[in-house]
Amino acid sequence: MSYKTILVHAGVDSDADSRLQAAFALGERFGATIVGVGAFAWDPYVDPTLGYADGETIMALRGLVDSDIAAAEAKFKRAAKDYKHPIVWRGLVDYPAKAMNALACGADLIIASRVPAKTDDRRFASPTDLIMGSGLPVLLFPAGHSQIRGGKVLVGWKNTRETRRAVSDALPLLQAADHVHLVQVAEHDAVGGQAQAGLDDLVERLARHQVFAEASIAPQIGESVVDDLMDVARSRECGLVVLGAYGHSRLREWALGGVTAYLLDAGDRPILFSR
Repeated sequence: MSYKTILVHAGVDSDADSRLQAAFALGERFGATIVGVGAFAWDPYVDPTLGYADGETIMALRGLVDSDIAAAEAKFKRAAKDYKHPIVWRGLVDYPAKAMNALACGADLIIASRVPAKTDDRRFASPTDLIMGSGLPVLLFPAGHSQIRGGKVLVGWKNTRETRRAVSDALPLLQAADHVHLVQVAEHDAVGGQAQAGLDDLVERLARHQVFAEASIAPQIGESVVDDLMDVARSRECGLVVLGAYGHSRLREWALGGVTAYLLDAGDRPILFSR
């Protein structure tokens, strides 16, 4: 298994350069085709106090969109200058997340970054929209990060559909890792022998894919599961975290709500999300 096509939004936001560097670095590892998407929506806004916008203003707004697409293409091709594998450019007048999700049919993985402080969905592909709509794993990089550091990976495990999917989606990265840690947080001592049996089955399954993992159940110490998982990732120096995202129950599912939403905004290392 491998990632042979990687999709990345080549925007003009503050993290676009880091996002492209991450895509090309990962592409080199897997010999992947990189598809750069320069998508910006043309959605002219009419000031309600005026009630109209003249044609010249509307065309000027369209000109800004075309200019952003051209700038994104130039940025993408500069980043690809020394890349040894195929690249593909897609310049589109569309909402970025919508465009990315439509193009996901031809990709194996999406590279994303956090939503910048000053932007909107006409100019930036929200990782939430990508996770919910693409059907692909989304590898999210924190601001300023452009690589996965070290060879250790933490899988935040709970035996749910989303997390099982995440493990399958992450197999190429797990196979490339030096150490894989499977950790389930025992929420209020609610994890028993059945959870350990599930972890043991997962260890055996991964071994058949030449992934040799260590599994453990950690007590819940912090205020939330996410705090404990990230503490484990830091203490074990894991450069990548793998998680299921947006489970079925918005009140009880640990991979929804607090965990996913918090890490989309505040995680301090790359995280692969699957749904």
